[in-house]
Amino acid sequence: VLVFRDVTEEYAIQEQLNQNQKMEAIGKLAGGIAHDFNNVLGGITGTAEVLAVKEPLSPDARNRVNEIIAIAHRAAGITQRLLSFSRKGQRQEQVLDLHALIDDTVHILSRSIDKKVTIRTDLASRQLVVLGDAAQLETVLINLAVNARDAMPDGGTLSFHTTILDTTTPATARLVVSDTGHGITSDVLSHIFEPFFTTKGIHKGTGLGLATAYGIVNDHGGTITATSEPGQGSHFTIDLPLSDRELPMPGSGAHHSLGGAFSTVLIADDETMIRVALTGMLEALGMQVIAAADGAEAIERFREQPDRIDLAILDVAMPKQDGITTAGMLKELQPELKIIIATGHVDHSLNGIGDWLLTKPYRLKDLQNALDAIANK
Repeated sequence: VLVFRDVTEEYAIQEQLNQNQKMEAIGKLAGGIAHDFNNVLGGITGTAEVLAVKEPLSPDARNRVNEIIAIAHRAAGITQRLLSFSRKGQRQEQVLDLHALIDDTVHILSRSIDKKVTIRTDLASRQLVVLGDAAQLETVLINLAVNARDAMPDGGTLSFHTTILDTTTPATARLVVSDTGHGITSDVLSHIFEPFFTTKGIHKGTGLGLATAYGIVNDHGGTITATSEPGQGSHFTIDLPLSDRELPMPGSGAHHSLGGAFSTVLIADDETMIRVALTGMLEALGMQVIAAADGAEAIERFREQPDRIDLAILDVAMPKQDGITTAGMLKELQPELKIIIATGHVDHSLNGIGDWLLTKPYRLKDLQNALDAIANK
């Protein structure tokens, strides 16, 4: 007697389970190292940006400082690629101008991408407003651009083209990122959004770039698809729902608008390099700083002069007393106190404590945006 049973589905389910377990393990590992790694990068970027703001620099020195910041920001992106798999949809949602985001990305690429690659934009005449996390969407565009560059080792054209799909509900913003590279074969094209799938050589790719892009776009309620033929280049199409919300009015400048909002800031972080860098950034914005090495010390400093402090910036993971506990105690002492929670772990949330979540490593403009946002709440 012969009995045949189709186990294809069982094998597929087991393979998916194995993949989920692998991704969960990577998420835990990445979360474990993120705090220390991001503290180091935060110290580098913060110190470099303070140097750029406070010191008169020659054009060559300023270019070198900007390069330090760019390299540290690129290193932070490596961690973010891994962490994005464990974010579970957590993001800083804001109203964005998609065209402005593309312009900013092109500006970054123009300084870092091979000069043999020509970058072109063909943007819709109408403003495209979407809801999303600017940093994450910028990561998507940069990942696509890096792949396009690798597909054009002898040079070529990288294009960003936008249109509006009015027939959908809600209306959709369509962005097509194209290259004139060597193209992708059909057997490879069906796997490009899978984690760890890469056709690049050893040490030339992680296989996370397109998988990260896929996850981010889906998290924003959109879709990303790819078409390609060998020798005909590649075309990645991103559809994002348009928003009917209005863009925030541009401010008169963070340095001026923040001066009257916060005069003295209490900061608490167990890393000396972060305290030094953050102190420098806040002083560059015209504020006085009271620094503490942990949550317990922060409470002591606040009790010494509660009427003077109007803002606290607290790290989450600190010895003796963590930032969330410290924030709760500060709110009990002064309910009107504004609090920013800083963390290297993207899976943290405010849970009703604090006014803003700042993900490390943050740049001066990120700090300015946070201060401006909570000052106008």
